[in-house]
Amino acid sequence: MKWKILTVSGMEWFAITSGAGLTLLLAYVFFFVGSARRDAEQQMLILEILLVVFAVSTAYLLYFACMVTIRWNEWQLEQDSLVFGKRAIRFADICQLLPLMWANVLRINSSDGTRIYVPLYRNGAAAFIEKLTTKLELNNENGGVAEPGE
Repeated sequence: MKWKILTVSGMEWFAITSGAGLTLLLAYVFFFVGSARRDAEQQMLILEILLVVFAVSTAYLLYFACMVTIRWNEWQLEQDSLVFGKRAIRFADICQLLPLMWANVLRINSSDGTRIYVPLYRNGAAAFIEKLTTKLELNNENGGVAEPGE
C-alpha cells in the first residue's frame, strides 16, 4: 500500500516566517525601544499581549508544520505527531465530518471516538478530499463497509 502525505504548503511557510519576523520585531520594540509617551505603560502592556499572541501562534503553526504528519492510503487516514502519538481512522469507521471553516480544517470523527484534524490548505488536500468522497460514497452504497480491492 502506497501512502500519500499531506505536505506543508507555501502559505504555511509564509505564515510561519512572517509570524516569526513580526514576533522578533515586537520583541525588539518591547525590550530595547520602549515608549516615552504619557500612556507608555498601557502601550507596553498591549505590546506585551501582542508579543505573546504572535509568539504562541507562530509556535503552534511551526509545531504542526514540522512535527505532525498526516497521510492516507486506500484504507485509512493516519496522523502521527511528536506529542500525541499516532492515531488512525479507517475510512469505513468514519462517522462524522465537520468542516471548521474559520480554520480551514476538516475534523474527522470515527465510531470509536478517534478524532483527526486535516488542514485543507496543505499540499495534497484536494486529492485526499477526492479519495475521502469516493470512499464515503462506496461505504454508503455497501451499508457502511468498503469492499476489498477498492
